[in-house]
Amino acid sequence: MNNKANLSIVEYFGSDKGHKCGYCKGSKSNLSHGMWAHTMNVEDYESLINRGWRRSGHYCYKPIMKLTCCPQYTIRCSTNNFRMSHSHKKILKKMRNFLSKDADSAFATNCSSKAPIGKPSSVGSQTLPKTLEDYLEEEYHNPFNKLEIKLVDPTSSEFKKTMSSAYKLYVKYQIHVHHDKEEDLSTEQFERFLVKSPLQKSSKKNGPYTGYGTFHQQYWIDGKLVAVGVIDILPTCLSSVYFFYDPDYSHLSLGTYGSLREIAFSRQLGLSDPNFCWYYLGFYIHSCPKMFYKGQYKPSFLLCPETYTFQPFEECVIKLNRNKYSVLLEKTGDVYEDESISKVGILYRRQAATFDVYSLRQKVEEEEVKEVEEYAMLVGRSSSNRMLLYRS
Repeated sequence: MNNKANLSIVEYFGSDKGHKCGYCKGSKSNLSHGMWAHTMNVEDYESLINRGWRRSGHYCYKPIMKLTCCPQYTIRCSTNNFRMSHSHKKILKKMRNFLSKDADSAFATNCSSKAPIGKPSSVGSQTLPKTLEDYLEEEYHNPFNKLEIKLVDPTSSEFKKTMSSAYKLYVKYQIHVHHDKEEDLSTEQFERFLVKSPLQKSSKKNGPYTGYGTFHQQYWIDGKLVAVGVIDILPTCLSSVYFFYDPDYSHLSLGTYGSLREIAFSRQLGLSDPNFCWYYLGFYIHSCPKMFYKGQYKPSFLLCPETYTFQPFEECVIKLNRNKYSVLLEKTGDVYEDESISKVGILYRRQAATFDVYSLRQKVEEEEVKEVEEYAMLVGRSSSNRMLLYRS
C-alpha cells in the first residue's frame, strides 16, 4: 500500500434509519448511506461526488435514491459553455444599480451615455453577446457602495478575525430563511457544518492559483459582511457547499448572484487549466419546485444513479416528469466492474493494507465482508482501492 500522507481515510457507517425530509416534510423518509471522512484528498472527493456523494463538514452521505421520498440527483453546469438566462441578467443589473453612484438614476445615466445595457457589443463588423464577465465588470463603474469579495482559507488567521461576523450572519440567515431555532445554532454546529473540512490542501503546476481545498468566499459591501459562499475547489470543478446571506439584502437575490459569481470564478480558475470546467450545484430534486432554479444554469447535466454518467438536463426532465426516480441512461451490454474486494484499502491498528492481507491477520466475519462489499460498490472500485477504510 501507498503510505503517503495524502491518502484518504474514511469510516463507513452503512445506511441510516431515515429522518424527516426537509423538502416534502415526510416523516423518516429521507434515507442515505453515510461515512465519516477523517481526511481526504481532493481527487478522491471528486470521484465520490461523481458517484452521488456529498459532504456536510466531515460527514459524507449518499441518498438511497430508490427508497427516499425525494430522489436527489447530482447536478453540474458546464462553465465553458455557460449561457445566462434573462432572469440572471436582471439580477446582475440589479446589483450594478445598487452599487452605482446613485441607485435611482444610475440606470438612466448609463443608458444615455452608453449603448443600452443588455444589447450585444460590437467587435469590428461582428456583433457579440455580452458575457457574464462583461456584466460583472459594469459593477465597478462609478461605485457608490463598494463590493469586495475575499477568498479566505478557513484554517487561516484571516478567517479567525472574521469568524464572529460569519457566525452571526449564519445564525441570522438560518433563523429568517430556514426558520431554525437560535438555540440549535451554536458556534460548534457552525464550525462542524461549514468550517471544518476533511479536504487536504494541495496544488499542482498549471493548476488553479488558489490551490485545491475548501474556501470561504466572503462578500463585503462597504465593510459589512453580507454573504458567504462555502466552496470546494477540486481538480476539475468548483463545488458549491453552502451559501448564506443577510436577509436584509434579499432584494438583491444574493443566492443567485452568488452562484453567478462562483461560475465566473470557476471560469477564471479554468484559464490556467482547461480541464477545470465544471460548477457543481449540489443536488437537484425534480419533485421540489424550489429546486427548479438550478436547471436555469445552462447547460446543466444530471448524474444517472445507476450508470454514474452525466446526462443533459432537458433530456432528464422528460423522464423525471414520468417518474421521480428514473434511470437517466439505460445500460447497454455488460458494464463490467471487478467485484473482488481483495484490493480494498484498509487501515487497521495504524497500518495500511489491502483487504486480503487484513483478512489473513484478522478474523473476518461474514457481516464485515458484506459491509466492505457494500462500501466498495457505493464509492466505486477504484476509489475503494485508493482510500483507506478504517477498521477498529
